[in-house]
Amino acid sequence: MKKTFVLSVLALITFFAKGQTAKSDWLAGGAIGFTSATQKESDISGSAKTTVFLLTPDIGYFFIDNLAAGIGLDLTSTHLTNSGPYGTSSSTLVYFTAGPFARYYFNTSPHVKLFLHGDASWGNEKYNFSSGGPNQSVPAFPISIYEGKAGAAYFLNQNLALEFTAGYQSMIQKDKTGGTTIKYTTGSILLGLGFQVYLGPVKR
Repeated sequence: MKKTFVLSVLALITFFAKGQTAKSDWLAGGAIGFTSATQKESDISGSAKTTVFLLTPDIGYFFIDNLAAGIGLDLTSTHLTNSGPYGTSSSTLVYFTAGPFARYYFNTSPHVKLFLHGDASWGNEKYNFSSGGPNQSVPAFPISIYEGKAGAAYFLNQNLALEFTAGYQSMIQKDKTGGTTIKYTTGSILLGLGFQVYLGPVKR
């Protein structure tokens, strides 16, 4: 009995020391999403349709136990179409950013690890629109995104974890059209659910 208990404790210690977040391991994940919504008003003939597509892959490397850093990408496309008694108009807003992230894990139980995550990314935002005629484009303007969140990773097996996250995002947009620069700052509360893949050291 004592021998079984000691072996169990040693197994837990080994898990905590190495586990899926040990030095030289890799993690890869992200999200892909698509939404489509149509809005109609009862007293106006016509509708407004919004379609959103997003892709946010990331890959990281554990430089020490429980501390990973890497690169993440964010591609988001939003398309809006309005149709009514006066014609149809459409617009498309696309932004693409890339940048580094860092994440630190805390060993809390054999199957769950809490973590803190921070990232920053930079890129461009482009806007196209049409109102019954040819498409018109607004020159691309720079965008910066800063994000911090906390989460819990529930390991379904040695290599796959289900993640729950909550955090805050600050998006800064700079519009330089018209000879002046206008800065827009948007703060958002983030709640997330996704999967992350954990891989061992790359063998050579």
